[in-house]
Amino acid sequence: MSTVVDGHDSVIETESVRFADVNGDGRDDLCYALGGVVRCHYRDIPSGSPDACEFDANYLETEFNFHLVAGLDHSTTIGVSDLNQDNRLDVCARGPDGIHCSKNYQNATFYSPYRWTTRFSDAEGWDEESKYSTLKYVDVDGDGRTDVCGREDEGIRCLFSNGYWFIDGGIVTEHGDFSNSDLTAWTNWGSSPTHYETIDFADIDDDGDLDVCGRGRHGIYCALFDYPTRTFEKETRWVSNQFLDAYGWNQEPYGTTIQFGDINGDGAADVCGRGGANIYCGVANVTQSRFDGADQGAASIAFPYWDGWNAENRYDTIVMTDADGDGLQDMCGRGYAGIYCAFSESTIFGGISFTDPTSTIVSTFGDNGSWHTREQFWGSVQPASVNSNPADSEFCGVGWAGVYCSQ
Repeated sequence: MSTVVDGHDSVIETESVRFADVNGDGRDDLCYALGGVVRCHYRDIPSGSPDACEFDANYLETEFNFHLVAGLDHSTTIGVSDLNQDNRLDVCARGPDGIHCSKNYQNATFYSPYRWTTRFSDAEGWDEESKYSTLKYVDVDGDGRTDVCGREDEGIRCLFSNGYWFIDGGIVTEHGDFSNSDLTAWTNWGSSPTHYETIDFADIDDDGDLDVCGRGRHGIYCALFDYPTRTFEKETRWVSNQFLDAYGWNQEPYGTTIQFGDINGDGAADVCGRGGANIYCGVANVTQSRFDGADQGAASIAFPYWDGWNAENRYDTIVMTDADGDGLQDMCGRGYAGIYCAFSESTIFGGISFTDPTSTIVSTFGDNGSWHTREQFWGSVQPASVNSNPADSEFCGVGWAGVYCSQ
């Protein structure tokens, strides 16, 4: 099912599309940028068709004082999250002079945006892909307020939200960790997407705050967050027997697919990535500071190169999400006939197991619908929850006729 949304005729504009529950009704709404405006349409429930994917013609919007779709360094930095712990989702975006945010007023309107920090500006180099593509809105310290983090030349920088602005002077990883001259990882983290695009914030030790991990030349490196000091500890190598440059992970069809999520239900985030013929995963073992089992393929055949998964319009869509609502993160991607998923069957008692993604779970996004022809189509496909199903168990994207969602 589709709903027409005006203005999505370029890669940049479609990169701004976000599905998030702005009004708190349990269904994801549709947000996107037009010029300097972020517009959000609430999920509509037509009479007699509760599962139809339609969005209300009316909308909320907020206008920034810079052009959001003038470049990917702005459009890809749009975030929809709760900045002040009021259970309403706010909107942020990176402008030339820093991060600007607009708060949600009782799900009825957005306040005028204002600058929350002068960090992450063009003057500091954040218009470079190796920086802006790492910017994330995440609750690092677990206080219910969304913070902002990203990788700069000197390492990871995080600024904490106090509900009104991002506190300047925020933490930067020490010892040169995740920097352009990281001697621990022997890696220039800004040199390749197979390094900087793998950097993410996830709770790998199940303590309620978020740690930072990424793929260096010689494996996976992580730095734990220390809540009392509000800093990251020293970076250490958590995987040394997989995800190495020497094993081919410096190629984008493989290295850029590395992600972090809980595949076995123990509460700690694990690591997974797509290899040439299967999935490789490591389960978090915080007592040993490592991800166990990463050297073994997790599925016999999953997203293989001979089925076309080395094409950007396929590997770039691979995402970790709980597609079957069982509480375990699965690996899904857009292939020839639609969305394919390798479902996790891993357990906390040991062993890493995924089903073979031999058939589609969603046929909407296949090549027969031309989803492979333009980046603004396949690049917009993402997990969503538009029908009150478990979080991120559905998929939505922007196609020729508008927004399409699975049911």
